[in-house]
Amino acid sequence: MTKYILFSFCLVLIYPLGVDLHLTGLTAIANELHLLPEVIDCEELFRDTPLVYVRKDHPLLNEPWNLETFLHYSHISTEYDKRAHWALDDILAEHGRLRNVAITYTSFEQTLFTISQPNHELITCLPGYCVHYISQVLPNLVTLPIPLPHSVSEQLDISFILLWHKRHAYNSKVLWLRETIKNSVNQFMQKNTH
Repeated sequence: MTKYILFSFCLVLIYPLGVDLHLTGLTAIANELHLLPEVIDCEELFRDTPLVYVRKDHPLLNEPWNLETFLHYSHISTEYDKRAHWALDDILAEHGRLRNVAITYTSFEQTLFTISQPNHELITCLPGYCVHYISQVLPNLVTLPIPLPHSVSEQLDISFILLWHKRHAYNSKVLWLRETIKNSVNQFMQKNTH
């Protein structure tokens, strides 16, 4: 959350450079939005639940789906904000567990393409909205929930937040852009809910 708040202050500072809106996706922040500086308004566009992505012929699909199976296989991690690990790794570390990350990529597409290739047993965790992409491009992939209790896994949900400076609250151009973004996101989510 500290990083999020610091980013918001930076947003306020760079406003004169032309930043009118910012869209960000972060875990475990929706309940802390009241900590934003008073000059920042925000709206949660949607929440996404990360999923495990594997090939349809992956051997783990023949095993009981639990944390032991999940951690038994090597993972591909995808960098987000220059970090190869994310909230899942932090939660696992709190319980003395860790994933074996064999490869790290910088894009979801690279990760999903590699996961879809034969002759390996790698798995990955990515946002649930990637289901739309795999249904169109990589139909040999399937998804599984991350095998954690709901009270723990909900901490991994990603909130996608739209931020703007309060001085833009009634600016017709910014209002139009906010509404256009919200409508586009809503249409996509309605068509592609998993």
